[in-house]
Amino acid sequence: MKFPLTGALALAALAAPHAAFAEGKLYGVFHMSANQVEAEQAAANRNTAPDSSPQTQRFGSQVQDGQSVDNNASLIGLQGEKGQFFFAVELGLDIDSDVDSAADGLGFTRHAFVGFNSSVGTFSFGRVNTAYKLAGKRVDPFYDTSAANFVGGFSPEGATYGLSNLINGWTDNTIAYLSPEIEGLGLTFNAGVHLQEVDDADHDLTAGLDWRLGDLTVGLQYIMTGREAEDAGVQGVVAGSGRVVDTAGQVTAHYAGKGWSVGASYELVELLTTDDERGYAYVSGTFDIAEDLTLAASVGQVDQGAGEGFGANLGLFVDLMEDFQLYALYSFADLDAATLSDASIEDAENNTASFGVRYGFEL
Repeated sequence: MKFPLTGALALAALAAPHAAFAEGKLYGVFHMSANQVEAEQAAANRNTAPDSSPQTQRFGSQVQDGQSVDNNASLIGLQGEKGQFFFAVELGLDIDSDVDSAADGLGFTRHAFVGFNSSVGTFSFGRVNTAYKLAGKRVDPFYDTSAANFVGGFSPEGATYGLSNLINGWTDNTIAYLSPEIEGLGLTFNAGVHLQEVDDADHDLTAGLDWRLGDLTVGLQYIMTGREAEDAGVQGVVAGSGRVVDTAGQVTAHYAGKGWSVGASYELVELLTTDDERGYAYVSGTFDIAEDLTLAASVGQVDQGAGEGFGANLGLFVDLMEDFQLYALYSFADLDAATLSDASIEDAENNTASFGVRYGFEL
């Protein structure tokens, strides 16, 4: 029986003649979960931003209330390097064939970039993860699970409640820079220009720093978009909710001890259309109960908007063998604000029980 090549495997086949001249690897993650969802708010918050961009659909809340089996950001990728030059391509992998789910899609490009290392730093060009996103992802032990998403709804991938939608998605048309670590200080600086394709729109800018002191990492990140209020519904470049964001600032801290870790994040996001400032607060921790058994927990709070309220996650992760993991988690969000489609609802509570399996490989 013949099986068709996926987009990533086809790419690997095309790249094979060049593999002898560069160090490279093919890798992937297969990740699925069975979920029981009780969501008073699910249908109302399916779309949480005034646009229908693929990334908003992908990370926005899905209509879900009941039992389901979901694909949790399964992926396949290819990366390599030759001397100081490198490349990376990573594609989404649909492993449950649910055509109604925006989180599925064979061949969906997650990131794709080329770059080079030099004595003055590292430069990358293409579709990338912003430093802002990576700093938030660093403190989220439930990333790409079915825990409550940034507005407290159900989504099988991305950041969990208490982190903004800027921790999701990928950024096109990027020129990114990462400095070498300043010797003795543990400081690195990053900056990015994200080129707009909208007429008369300024380019988006990102900048930040990471300070590493032993097992402690502190990050400061900033995003400034190039749009005006009248451009809020126009396609932009910054990941996720970038179309409705004017500026965003983020501070994160993460400490990884022996067998345990703690993380925290606070974001202040200013919106284009209303000049409102929306705050996102998040605290997480992990503890190794045994060598192959980890307990994880997080709490989050959002102080404005459709996701206003409080949420928490609790999970148990079991490593059965190398690169093979089972987990169970419980997630809830108690939302204070009225939902988008029914102003008579004063609050809504969403609960999710999830049992997942994750397998990673590298060739």
